[in-house]
Amino acid sequence: MPDVRRTRRLATGWGDSFFRLYLLLYLAYVLAPLIVIVLYAFNTSKYITWPIEGWTLKWFSDAFNDSRLIESLKNSVLIASATMVLSVVAATGFAYGMVRYKFRGKAVLETLNVLAIITYGIVCAVAVLLWFRTLGIPGGIGPTIIVHTTYIFPFAVMVIRDRLLNFDLELEEAAMDLGASRFRTLRDITLPLISPAILAAGLFCFTISLGEFLLAFFMIGNELTLPIYLYGKMRFTFTPAVNAAATMIIAFPVVVVILAATFFRREVESLY
Repeated sequence: MPDVRRTRRLATGWGDSFFRLYLLLYLAYVLAPLIVIVLYAFNTSKYITWPIEGWTLKWFSDAFNDSRLIESLKNSVLIASATMVLSVVAATGFAYGMVRYKFRGKAVLETLNVLAIITYGIVCAVAVLLWFRTLGIPGGIGPTIIVHTTYIFPFAVMVIRDRLLNFDLELEEAAMDLGASRFRTLRDITLPLISPAILAAGLFCFTISLGEFLLAFFMIGNELTLPIYLYGKMRFTFTPAVNAAATMIIAFPVVVVILAATFFRREVESLY
């Protein structure tokens, strides 16, 4: 009993206050640069100075009127969308096979998947560039999609695999006992129940691909992605239009995540 009281006192006393303070400081450290970027996107001055002189939407108009920025944005969205679809489809099948079946080399595949995640991006970029050069494959949007999928696919595997490991197998067994085939059980029972994890993996893949710089820089060839275009603008002619473009990049995944979280929260609440 004394240990229980001591634990409760730590959880509700100074321990709770310390955790709240730590959380606030951490969020401030992470979000402060993003807030600064957003604020300067609305600044009337074309110079990055403080305090902000006034508020305007001029820089957003300039960003939308920049044909190269729009083209690079289209390329980034195309690459991110294709990467998301390919990664999620491949990762779902890979994770399902790793969790549901036993076979030789399973431990090796799991280890390789983890190693792929912790490999430095620059190492992967150089290795893939040399490999594609050996095969005579030129840079472009297609090779960039392949490289992004190869690099991001292991992240999706980890998200979906974790959900499958916590999946109640009795639901599948009950469906098959009632006459459903394995494919129908997968389609009607397993996939709908793990769909939140699949969506989370998809959003994760899309966000990483949209902001990925190193792989795109090595593989995109004569094309442009938004991170590469913004990098070039910041090197030579930096204007708040760059902040406006960055603000749109920040806002898009935030809105998508909020909508997805709201949808799945309603779906879960409807079950109870």
